[in-house]
Amino acid sequence: DTFTFERGSSLSGTVTGGSGTGDAIFVATASGPLDYTALDPTATPSPATINGITIAYAGIDAITPVSGDGTTRTISGTASADVITLSPAGDGQTKVEFQRRIRVSGSWTAGSVWKTETFSNPTGSLTVRGNAGDDLIIVQGLGSGFAANLNLYGYESNGRTDAANGADDEVQFQADTFTGGGDLDVFADRIVVASSVKVSTLA
Repeated sequence: DTFTFERGSSLSGTVTGGSGTGDAIFVATASGPLDYTALDPTATPSPATINGITIAYAGIDAITPVSGDGTTRTISGTASADVITLSPAGDGQTKVEFQRRIRVSGSWTAGSVWKTETFSNPTGSLTVRGNAGDDLIIVQGLGSGFAANLNLYGYESNGRTDAANGADDEVQFQADTFTGGGDLDVFADRIVVASSVKVSTLA
C-alpha cells in the first residue's frame, strides 16, 4: 500500500501497513513546486514530522524496490504513479532511479529522485514492473556488457500488461539499448523510441 499526504492534510490516528514489504508513505512539500518526500522508517521513528505534517505509523517497511540476485533482478514500482529510470553505471553495472510522477494542471512532471540503486547486470533477466498508477519507465541505456532478457511492464499482471487496470502507462527508450542476445518484452499503453535511438536484442 502507498499512503500519500497532500498539502494541508492531517491524520489523528495511525497509518498501519499491511503484510509484506510494499508499504510506503509520501508527504507533499509544504510550498513551492509540488513534490513529495518519502518516509524512511529506518531513519525517522514514529511519530515522524515531514514537511510540517506529523504522522504516527506502524508496520511501514523501508522501501526495497530492487530485488533478486545476480541471475534474476526485479524492479518494482509503488502503488502510485512512478517514474522509473534505467541508465548505465559503469562497467557491468546498471542504475535505477525512482521519482514520483506528478500531474499538475493536466500535465505530467517528475518529482525529485527519492531512491537510487546500482546493481550488477543480471545474467538471466531484468524485469521492471510499474505496478499500479500511471507509470513512466525510461530507458537511458543499460550497463556495458548487458546480456539478459529485458522485460518492461507498465502494469504487470501474470507476466504482461493488464489492459483493464485503468492506468496510463508509458515506456520511453531515450538512448541506445541492446540486450546482448536476450529477449526484449515491453508492454504499456504507449511505447516511445526517441529519434535516432536503436533498440535491439543484439549486442
